[in-house]
Amino acid sequence: MIASLAGLRDRFVFAGQAVRSLNQVGAFVPTTGAVARAVVEPLRAIEAPRRVLEVGAGTGALTGAICSALGPGDRLFVNELNTEFVRVLRERFESVQGPELTIVPGDIVDVLTTELASGSRYDAVVSSLPLMNLASDTVQRIFSLYLDALRPGGVVSFYDYFGKEVRVFLGGAAERKRVREVLAVQRSFLERFEYERRVVPWSIPPATVHHLKKP
Repeated sequence: MIASLAGLRDRFVFAGQAVRSLNQVGAFVPTTGAVARAVVEPLRAIEAPRRVLEVGAGTGALTGAICSALGPGDRLFVNELNTEFVRVLRERFESVQGPELTIVPGDIVDVLTTELASGSRYDAVVSSLPLMNLASDTVQRIFSLYLDALRPGGVVSFYDYFGKEVRVFLGGAAERKRVREVLAVQRSFLERFEYERRVVPWSIPPATVHHLKKP
C-alpha cells in the first residue's frame, strides 16, 4: 500500500513538472514498464562489472529497471537536471539494494564534458532526454558526448514516441524548422550507429526503442 501511494505521488510530481518545465520533460506520464524493459535489455549482455550512466531519469521509472538488470558489483550514475525530480530520486534510490548508485544533478553536457576530461568512460548510456524539445545543435552535442563517453563496443539506448514527425507541421515557421533539424540530426546518428530497433506498441503512446553501438 505504501509503495502504491509513493508511486501515485511520483506520478503527480512528474505531471506537475511536465506542465511547468516543458523543455525538461518530454511527456506527461512516466515511462511505462514495457518501454523500460526494452530499453535496458542490452545491459544484461554486458560483462560485469558494468559502469552505466542514466540521463534524464525523471522520477525513476527507468532507474528501477536498470537496477534490476545490474548487480552489486556494478556502478550506476543517475543524472537529472530538474531539482524536484532529483529530490524524488534521492528519496527512492540512494539506499537501493543492487548496484552502487550515485545521483548526479545538473546539465548532462556539463557533466559529460567534465567526465571526459577526467578520462571516465561507461559501458552503456541510457537516455530519456526529451530530444524533440531541444535545439538541433544541442541534440548533436549530446549524441556526440554519449558516444565519446562510451568504451569501444559500448551501447547508447534511448526511446521516442510515435507521431513525433507530426510536429514538423505544427507551430510557426521557426518551430517547424527546429523540429526538422532535430529529426535530421537524430536520423544521422541512427544511420551510422543503430544496431537494433524495437517497437513497443502497448505503450501509451506507442514507443520505439533505439540501441546504438560505438564501434
